[in-house]
Amino acid sequence: MNVLRGFIPTIKLSGRGIEIKIPIFGGPDKPERPPIDHEQILEQQRRAHEESMERLESMRRDAAYAYEKAENAAREECRVIRRENNETIELLRHKIENDDENLKILVQELNDGLSEKLKNLREAGQEERKNVQEEFEEKMTNLKKEHETRKEALQEELKNVKKEGKKKIRKMEKESKKLKEKRENQLAKEQKDMDEMAENYENERKKIIEHQFNMRKEMGEEKRKNCELEQIQNLQQLNDLTSGFNALISNDATKRVLEETNIITDIVQKTRESLMKLNIYCASDSPKEHQGNVRLELDEINKMKSMFEFHAFKVQQHIMNESSANPEAVKVCKNYLHQLKEPMGSKQLFAICALLLSDLANGNIKKIQSYGNDAGSLAQKLETIQVERDVALVDICMRNVQSAMNSKELKN
Repeated sequence: MNVLRGFIPTIKLSGRGIEIKIPIFGGPDKPERPPIDHEQILEQQRRAHEESMERLESMRRDAAYAYEKAENAAREECRVIRRENNETIELLRHKIENDDENLKILVQELNDGLSEKLKNLREAGQEERKNVQEEFEEKMTNLKKEHETRKEALQEELKNVKKEGKKKIRKMEKESKKLKEKRENQLAKEQKDMDEMAENYENERKKIIEHQFNMRKEMGEEKRKNCELEQIQNLQQLNDLTSGFNALISNDATKRVLEETNIITDIVQKTRESLMKLNIYCASDSPKEHQGNVRLELDEINKMKSMFEFHAFKVQQHIMNESSANPEAVKVCKNYLHQLKEPMGSKQLFAICALLLSDLANGNIKKIQSYGNDAGSLAQKLETIQVERDVALVDICMRNVQSAMNSKELKN
């Protein structure tokens, strides 16, 4: 039955403009799971995060402006208090100095008056001169006493002014310190909120990307299992139709060409599976974590490329040597081989094999994603070529076994 594996059709490919229904092949299509637009979810989450950060930043600016305004007001009030206090102190000092100067003047005037009186009383008696002297001393004592009283009052006032000024300044400095501490605590809280918001955003983003990766991986695995199941079902059905399909093979030459072509099909299928895996690994959030898996898939692709070149040459040799092979089957095989040479020998595939591991080690995300996209495109192209060949061979089958389909052997 290896000869007939190339005839197993991919019955229905939705979205590619191909829909073939053959009653004796395959089963019903598997329902596809509804798609989830992870990119849209990530974009919505990013916008919501940016809006929240902008609101928080606006609140921070408003708080900073209010703090700066309050700090400037406190600084200005301290400056006014110091200025008024210094002016009051200076005024009191001037009063004390002026009072001292006035005392000197009055003392001098009293001394001059005493001298003048004593001069006029040269001829007077001792008793009269004594009275003048006592009167002078009494005035001098009263003058100095009044001066000391005023001076003490002014100095006390000066002392109180200084004390009160220092008290006001200490109070303002204390309020400024409290304001500063409050602002520092507020800044610390705002920074904590922003850090928590950024951390939550990053965690949610990682969850979405991880979910996206797991879904793609699961869908790829489901697709692989469905393909395997469909292939098993088709092979089982074909086992019951071996005799009928043998009518398609005109001679041993056609068998040999198809057998060698089916080896190419196996090689291409393995290459396509490796490319699909590379597409998943490169699209993940942390492609570097899959470096070991990437290396294994690249080794597999390089191995398949070498095998493809070898067996492609063998197919060409069979086609040249087997002149009695079915012309229609040979034409399909030639076209199949010609189409496969383009993706299997493409620059994109060469670049993936040569450069992906290096860029993966360097963490060049942009190039890694580009390689992943190329891998997906190549896998899609290989699948399309395979489908086209299957369709062509099934068409040949149907045209050749149309009469055999009504025979008793096929019905049984």
